[in-house]
Amino acid sequence: MLATFEALKQYEKTFHFIGQVQIALDSEKPRQASAYVYTIAHHVITKENGEKSLMIAYLRYDDSFEKTESGWKFKHRELHANVIENCDLK
Repeated sequence: MLATFEALKQYEKTFHFIGQVQIALDSEKPRQASAYVYTIAHHVITKENGEKSLMIAYLRYDDSFEKTESGWKFKHRELHANVIENCDLK
């Protein structure tokens, strides 16, 4: 996940709308859980010519978690980009 945050530094502005979240506890392994998280991410970048561009990504995260002594922790995150749109801003 640290690589994701590092990659976001290239954008002038970002906005992430978190939509549906579905969490499932594992009945056979009570210290494990999984989740699907749907997100719409907006990213503004200034191009080399000075013009601004907007990238909108429709995403789904597939997450797995593990319960530790200090609480629930991310075990794994898989990103799926369903649709990506790009447009110039005026």
